[in-house]
Amino acid sequence: VHEKKEQDALVAAKVARARELCGGKPLVPRAVSEPLHLSVESGSESCIGKRKTNEDSLVAVDDYRSAAVSSAAQLSFYGIYDGHGGSLVASKCAERVHPMLLEHPAFPYDAELVFTDVFARADAAVTSAADKSGSTALCCALLGSTLYVGNIGDSECVLGWRAGGRDSYHAALLSHKHNPSDPDEKRRIAELGGTVVFGR
Repeated sequence: VHEKKEQDALVAAKVARARELCGGKPLVPRAVSEPLHLSVESGSESCIGKRKTNEDSLVAVDDYRSAAVSSAAQLSFYGIYDGHGGSLVASKCAERVHPMLLEHPAFPYDAELVFTDVFARADAAVTSAADKSGSTALCCALLGSTLYVGNIGDSECVLGWRAGGRDSYHAALLSHKHNPSDPDEKRRIAELGGTVVFGR
């Protein structure tokens, strides 16, 4: 309980400092020559692959509205939760993560703090010793024309856009996979007392 109070106090202090640094307004990228006026529509598809059951959960909210969120700009959220060992954690994440993230007191002032804090709190809230399932999390929040991306695990986010002719597209990878073949992830696993065998 004492540790949680310290963590809450640290988060509150960081939120206050982030608001102070940006004058209580979200940090926005340098203005472009023409403002973007985005019309947001989404679709989703989930493939079961070689498994007997689909353990994944998807969330697509094109226009998020809540009593806790007041914003002049449109706010959208998209999340992919790639479940393993069962679907319980992935489905719980699909219910809980986006309200925790979009209604976090530091969003959108300090996106790194928000994703780090929300992923840690979600992990504590949705996992239990009785259930052995788990999940990755890949979350995208679009506020006006600013995109915030956070991930944990090995799901990937790719941004695609049309350039030039109608059939000419470009793509950029916006996330970094956390898998055991990555040296930093392998080191993290070892520091927690785990071992990596055959890349797993």
